[in-house]
Amino acid sequence: MTLRNGFKTVGLRAFGMATVSMIALSGVAAHAQNAEMADDAQEQGEPATNLPRGNQIIVTARTFEEDLQDVPIAVSALTGDALTQRAADDLGDIADNIVGFAFEEFTGLLAQPTIRGQTNLRVTSPVSNVATYLDGIYIQRNYLIDQGLLDLERVEVIKGPQSALYGRNSFAGVINLVSRTPDLDEITGYVRAGIGTDEYYEASGTINIPIVPGKVAVLAHAAYQEFDGTIPNSHPLADAEGCITCGNLGGFERETYQVTLLADLSEAFSFQASYFHTERFQEHVANVSFGTAGLDPYNYNNCSPVGGQNRLYCGELPSTPNFATGAQSSPILGAVPDPRPEGFLIDPRAFGLRGPTDVISARVDFSPADPLTLTYQFGYTFGNVDGRGSTSRDPLQPVVFGPVNLGALFDSSGTGSEFESFSHDMRVTYESDGIYGFVGVNYSTTSDIESNVTENYPIGTLDTPGEENIFFPIGAGLPFPNFFLGRRTFLERDEDILSFYGFLEVQATDRLNLTFEGRYTIEDRATIDRFTREPGDPTIQALNPPRDDITEKFFTPRFTASYEMTPDNLLYASAARGVKAGGSNGLGVPFEPQQQYQRETNWTYEIGSKNYFPEIGLTLNAALFYTDWNDLQTTEVRRLADGSIPTTFFVLSTVTGNVGSVTVKGAEVEGIWEVNDNITLDFGASYNDATYDDGVISQRFGLAGTCDGTVCPTGEVPIGGNQVERTPAFDAYAGLGYRGEFGEDNSFYLRVDGSYQTKQYVDEANLAWVPDRFLMNLQAGVTLGNINVRAVVQNLLDERYVSNSLFLIGTGGLGSTSYVPIFGLDRTARITVGYEF
Repeated sequence: MTLRNGFKTVGLRAFGMATVSMIALSGVAAHAQNAEMADDAQEQGEPATNLPRGNQIIVTARTFEEDLQDVPIAVSALTGDALTQRAADDLGDIADNIVGFAFEEFTGLLAQPTIRGQTNLRVTSPVSNVATYLDGIYIQRNYLIDQGLLDLERVEVIKGPQSALYGRNSFAGVINLVSRTPDLDEITGYVRAGIGTDEYYEASGTINIPIVPGKVAVLAHAAYQEFDGTIPNSHPLADAEGCITCGNLGGFERETYQVTLLADLSEAFSFQASYFHTERFQEHVANVSFGTAGLDPYNYNNCSPVGGQNRLYCGELPSTPNFATGAQSSPILGAVPDPRPEGFLIDPRAFGLRGPTDVISARVDFSPADPLTLTYQFGYTFGNVDGRGSTSRDPLQPVVFGPVNLGALFDSSGTGSEFESFSHDMRVTYESDGIYGFVGVNYSTTSDIESNVTENYPIGTLDTPGEENIFFPIGAGLPFPNFFLGRRTFLERDEDILSFYGFLEVQATDRLNLTFEGRYTIEDRATIDRFTREPGDPTIQALNPPRDDITEKFFTPRFTASYEMTPDNLLYASAARGVKAGGSNGLGVPFEPQQQYQRETNWTYEIGSKNYFPEIGLTLNAALFYTDWNDLQTTEVRRLADGSIPTTFFVLSTVTGNVGSVTVKGAEVEGIWEVNDNITLDFGASYNDATYDDGVISQRFGLAGTCDGTVCPTGEVPIGGNQVERTPAFDAYAGLGYRGEFGEDNSFYLRVDGSYQTKQYVDEANLAWVPDRFLMNLQAGVTLGNINVRAVVQNLLDERYVSNSLFLIGTGGLGSTSYVPIFGLDRTARITVGYEF
């Protein structure tokens, strides 16, 4: 029996769920062992609550170290060992193991983390709704770090607004990456090598050396991975000389170097500095593209007929590319054979991302006298990467515009982009009986260049003639050539951000703690539109390009109350405000109201409970939350100076705008059950009801002319009550592990896990959707003294699935739409061998 989504069967899903459930139930009888331990402790006069907490993880979610179970915030954490065992190479793998957290990767440049349904509606936004930090340094662009290759101590996903402590753009939460700290006392390290399916290879190593034992140590790490991807490219030149995305789709080649110096010179003074360098290349993802007929005469949409062709797609996006039947825009001719080959067809000149990135962190802690500590932290980030997307539905057929043969088109959003930031943070911490707090000041500067380009090259070759003309140099007074395609935008964004923040935790009673946090931020932003002609001489670039200066000031508080029912059971309640700054689309935008967009804000109210039950070895955390989310930043069609939409059917630019408000209501639960000394079950589930409020309308649908009055109304399109696009309403995971020992210093483990998420709507009108999915993974390993061998199978059931989808409306002109489903990896397997010392 086939389910609604058309590519999963009841039998496979039932088998997967039953496997996890049945093995878990087999360990129920082992409860008696833990219960007997608790009884023995009580007979000996020791309270059962004094039994050691299992699975203890120390986190820095509130910027200082504390037990995960003592933090009155919803935090999920994975240790470095867990990341290695599960082969969690990217945030997508991590999201499969953490509920309420999703990750979309459209290309290497366009990657979007989502927490509790609060996605970035405009995927090309210069900032995200979720802030990423590495060792306390804000990583504004997600491509700046490749956490899959770092030697990490742990990954923390902190849910809910964290603007009070973490500052700008930690609007929905924070991803906190913590690298491994050097060991001051012992020489330690490891070397590791691996091989897998689809030409996967890896090599990595870490060495830790105490330079002055007990005082100074250095840790150095290097890693390399390459992978060919799993889905074949049907393009006849996929393996030809000169290809960039070669062979299969979705592959990569990446390397990372990491060095950390720790100097703990006295009880009063310590210093730590780290440098991370990454070189990355990611191939183009496996995707298909279909939509309205225009430059391409074929239309595979299935609803909303307007002007002789279907303008929209309704229902579940297809799970496999199938263009055999053919479809044409003319209803008179009907379906005709489509010359496009079957399968996935990507021009090999396209790629997802390539380029270097750097992150530097340095921190000094000085305690001149109790109870005060002074801390200074410096941060630097840099990235210079580019990408080239294959936009043609059939790159083997030239795009023809009137008498002009354009060949194959490429969307090179981000090409020529560069990002650089500096940050300085100074704080004073006070700690005494019953009171803990700190005040601080943070100053940071960023320089962010956003460059978008449309490239076109001949078909039937891998050459790129005229590339130097498309990417003509940018600078005041330089030539501004006439072109049909080429550069579309070149915005330089310079920011100066100053903020003052504080944290105060007061122990009101033996069991009740009250916490007050707040940050006052002043942002000065200048946006320079360098893609502008000189008014008196349109053949050159503007001598004084338009500059838009914006200053924003805002306060982001957080209030928390926590009550310790027992040493192992905590209740908490919080209220927090999140802010994501507004910005400028540039003064070159012809319609004045679209030259700037407003900040996003939210208030989140949460109650939760954190529990450890030592008698049965169960850790169980739960939370309920409500978010009032306003002025969402989203994509709008760039209007003409009079406010009308362009009527041309060629490539149109878009801008960032604001649309209405959203309410998010949800609940989540996570737990770890140590069934006995050998069996562990970890699990979680999250429900996120993120819906547009009544009265919200879609600007894109209203202007694009794609509604027939039946599928959706002509004119203004109300979306109140609809689910926010690209966010699953429900997700869950479960993992079952078995560990055992044999001989002397030998051990083994076996783990199976599964993750599930419901469908995601592609558009705000909730007409098309990505199907729900269930994925399983298998991990096994054995340790023989200093030698360890690990094996991982991901996507165990070999599901071919749509992971997410782009939806473009109006960007090809009046009445145009385009859908770009992106596919996840097929089944992969790898084995690694390591030696630890």
